[in-house]
Amino acid sequence: MVISHHGGGWITNIGNAFIDMGSKYVFSKALDGAHNHLSGSFGRFASARMRRGITDIISGKLATTENVFDSFSGADIDVFVRPGAILSRDWIELHGEAVELAKKKGADIIFHGVGLKKEAYRNGEVESIKRWLQKLNPLAFITRDEFTFENLSSGLRNTYNGIDAGFFVSNAYEPLEYEEEVLALNFDKMSEPAPRDVLDKHDREYKNDIEIVRPHHTVWFPFKISEIYRMYKQYYFKENIFFSDIPKEYIDIYSNSYITFSDRVHACVLTLAYGGEARLFFDTDRSLLFDRVGLSSISDELVSLSYEKIEKEKRKQIDFVESVLSEVVVN
Repeated sequence: MVISHHGGGWITNIGNAFIDMGSKYVFSKALDGAHNHLSGSFGRFASARMRRGITDIISGKLATTENVFDSFSGADIDVFVRPGAILSRDWIELHGEAVELAKKKGADIIFHGVGLKKEAYRNGEVESIKRWLQKLNPLAFITRDEFTFENLSSGLRNTYNGIDAGFFVSNAYEPLEYEEEVLALNFDKMSEPAPRDVLDKHDREYKNDIEIVRPHHTVWFPFKISEIYRMYKQYYFKENIFFSDIPKEYIDIYSNSYITFSDRVHACVLTLAYGGEARLFFDTDRSLLFDRVGLSSISDELVSLSYEKIEKEKRKQIDFVESVLSEVVVN
């Protein structure tokens, strides 16, 4: 069986790689011997932006993508999997054609650990997304937060109130073990807080000899004009900054971080998955994925996962995917 995972976009946000790695792991465990292939979504994004005219740029519109070749389009695919917080009107306009192409070629569609993009939460897009999903009629619809499940799962078959695929990375990859623990400060959208002050606030000791590492999830960031001076110096010139196009290096850092402070969701997900503590410093709808695993207070305090509970959730999700894939094997 050929399972094509539609992901990528790592160059814009390395956190997308964590989702892809976790999703592929789930399907490899659910069906032994399947060929789990990863296809990228970045080509449509890049083409839609680079082919715009002046009018499109001014209005914020993207170009059409009729000239783009999807790498999976010539393959004989049995299952097409799309993970991540991707559901929005804009995403469907850009990538829906690729999903529909896979369906037209005979592949079963599975959404795995999906959520609504933050724009969709606020822009009243739920009904239009729901209509598209019902028309597409995917084989399975697995969410990563309660809000998405409650608002989009009705009328679909094989629905499951699941967890984010990033939590499975700790099962998929054995990281390098550092000689000493580190403290990870990942701030791509705001100035980092003073770690000593935050730890004092939470009655935690600041280790004077601790190595502070500052990973960034993208090489560049579109700072607002008013923030360029402040954020540029922080982003590129502080001590121990880290950039890479290799996701496993980030996982090495977060797995060895006993505490991570971040304004990005998946920096926290990775640290938590490997047994560390984390606090999120950004108000985002994407943080609903933490509510699903009992960590709704992550924006207010340091939190950690119960190993037994998260492993139970993972096992249940793998079992559900296994049951869904059995339909494809039988048919």
